Formats: sequence, C-alpha cells, structure tokens
Amino acid sequence: MHEIARAEFLDLMKHMEKSIAAPCKCGTHHGTATCAQYRRIMWLRRKLGWSEDELVAYIRKYAHVDAIRFLTVPKARGIITGLEKIKTTKGGEKDVPEDQN
Repeated sequence: MHEIARAEFLDLMKHMEKSIAAPCKCGTHHGTATCAQYRRIMWLRRKLGWSEDELVAYIRKYAHVDAIRFLTVPKARGIITGLEKIKTTKGGEKDVPEDQN
C-alpha cells in the first residue's frame, strides 16, 4: 500500500511539473509572467498609446493584481488577449479606407 501511494504521488508531481509553464531563460520568473509575455504587454501598451498608469489600471481591473510583476502566466495571457482585442478594434477602425465605410 505504501508503494502505491508513493507511485501516485510521483505521478501527480510529474503531471504538475508538465502543467507549469516552462521557466523563463533569464531565470527570474517563478510562477509569474515570462519575459516574452512582459515584452508583448509593453509592446501592446505602446501600440495603444497608453501610459503606464492606464496599463496598471487595466491590469488591476481585469487581472486583480496591483502591478504587472504580479501577473501569473495565465493572467498575463488574458491581459495580452484583451489588449490585442482592443488594438484590433482601434486599429481596425483606422485601417478601413474612408470610401469603404
């Protein structure tokens, strides 16, 4: 019985290890957003013309954290998706030629 419980525990640990995002190459992110996610969020902020304060307010409202450094990988994915939708909506309006409206 002891061996079965140990085997189940090891299987669980392997499963959990696979489900956690791969560590960032810089080695500083443990459970928080990766460097690539951070760069993508900052790029989208610049594309939208948002200030740091506007981005932090958006993150507070939708991810419920006080700073970008506290974003987890899944929450960062959600923020990126939301910012991309906003960019598409704003960009789509600007990119449509006048005569096609």
